[in-house]
Amino acid sequence: MIVIAAILLLLMPTLSLLYSALGLCRNPHDWRRYLPFLVISIFVLAYAYVPTGTPDLVRYIEMSQRMQNMKLSQAISYMNDGLYVENLYFWIISKTGDYQLLGAIPCTIVYTIAFYITCDTADRYGCQRKIPCYMIGQTMLLPWFSVLCNVRCVFAFSVIGFAAYLEYIKSKKNPFVWILYILPCFIHVTGVVFLLFRLSLFITSKVQWFLSVLVALLPSIIDLLYSRVYSLPIGTVGQTLIKKVYWYFHDDLRSEFSQRISNSLADRFSRYLFVGLAVCFALFILVQLNKCTRANRKYVTFLFLICISTVACYSVITPQYWRFAAALVVCGFGPILMPISNNDKRYGIICVAFVLIRIFCFAGLFIQIWKSRYIVDYIDWAENFLLNNVFVILFEVVKSICLY
Repeated sequence: MIVIAAILLLLMPTLSLLYSALGLCRNPHDWRRYLPFLVISIFVLAYAYVPTGTPDLVRYIEMSQRMQNMKLSQAISYMNDGLYVENLYFWIISKTGDYQLLGAIPCTIVYTIAFYITCDTADRYGCQRKIPCYMIGQTMLLPWFSVLCNVRCVFAFSVIGFAAYLEYIKSKKNPFVWILYILPCFIHVTGVVFLLFRLSLFITSKVQWFLSVLVALLPSIIDLLYSRVYSLPIGTVGQTLIKKVYWYFHDDLRSEFSQRISNSLADRFSRYLFVGLAVCFALFILVQLNKCTRANRKYVTFLFLICISTVACYSVITPQYWRFAAALVVCGFGPILMPISNNDKRYGIICVAFVLIRIFCFAGLFIQIWKSRYIVDYIDWAENFLLNNVFVILFEVVKSICLY
């Protein structure tokens, strides 16, 4: 009977979504039972999106299509940028012939990491009844279509953040965790930034103040590194990272993309929102830092560095801020807010900050709807979601591989 019920839920993603949502609301203590069905629903929902307009996902699909007739050795070194894992993933997708998987898989993993960390944190602090509220807050703040179309960067950040969570909070120190640290650096070059955050935790317990000074001097440091980029022993990935960051700081409205972003009222509003969120989270971290255990303090310091990076990207014309902010929501929404909501809400400034968080959540949902109106056909998206399920997707993939 249980098997039949599970198959029915897999056949009907809308029913699966409803089942998991109601289960998490009514019995959040049993979240491990319901979360897999929610993840499956998220995957089908992401798969159902057909990109329109000019999001990054369209460009990545075209790139994957160009790899279809390549040999593996050619695909791995494609673009000669050192992003071997990214190239391998795009090549595998090209062999399936089902390019909607390209964004659906990373998007699903990002949301799975976000919800797992939140639920597990609730278990640790004994506040499971708050799980539905925190998951709804994360969903409102995480820009769904931006994460789905971004494919690489937020995914890379989230995986490294998850590795840090496993290492410091779950005390997992094994080859799997080290792989989670390293592989994302070959998916997107800015993944190296998060790896450096992790490595910097070895230096000093006061590293957050040291990093604050470095962030203030970052433009000058990048200019210096860029002038010597080809003489530095940092490899292809390191050179690509420095050149990309240099472009971020010196774009100065020269590209069509930066001009469009600069003139966008939605992006300006989004910039204020996510930088304000990072400032609030930084405040929460400073309040609880001295009360943390040594392992928790390391992870919270890691999150503090993400807050600093989000604020530091405020002046960068291209919207890099939201990538750091999205990773902050994925890896830190529960770990930052739950301890304080249990113990420290008696302080007036904390109460005000929690009110701001609620406002940020609703503002985040508003921005998602506002920004998506040019890249989403909602009717087509809903139809695809209703007509697809896990078995249909698997059938399409197997059929494409066999015909290829």
